[in-house]
Amino acid sequence: MAAYITGSQFVFEDLNYSVQPSQIPVPLTDEHAAEMVALAALRKPGPFNLRTIDFGYYYGFFEEGKLVAMTGQRLHPGNYAEVSAVCTHPGHLGKGYATALLQHQLLLICKQEKMPFLHVRADNERAIGVYESLGFRLRGPMHFYFMKSRKTV
Repeated sequence: MAAYITGSQFVFEDLNYSVQPSQIPVPLTDEHAAEMVALAALRKPGPFNLRTIDFGYYYGFFEEGKLVAMTGQRLHPGNYAEVSAVCTHPGHLGKGYATALLQHQLLLICKQEKMPFLHVRADNERAIGVYESLGFRLRGPMHFYFMKSRKTV
């Protein structure tokens, strides 16, 4: 059984990026993994599980001790680095968390002299607007297929 999602790939080509975020996110650790999975399940940025944090560079924002926004990196093909799992709890939208998290990731990636890229659902207009406002440009369409295995006895 497979699920299909239409998406887009965006790239960021300004490797001299130096804009500092207005809010500084905190590093996420294994102790935050369950909260990260719960936030990803709520916002559905793509596949995410308890070990996804092992890809590295995950940061987030907390309010009242609860994780309300996060992002990190996943794939590192060649001279590129994928910004991944950009998500904000619906009750905390509009506070600038996603922008600050993305700015932070851009700084980290550009300091490594890599080119940032990311994937987004084609219908996620709010996220696409944030990405474009930061200087990401559309590279092209993506087609995501998620396979589910059948459990056998």
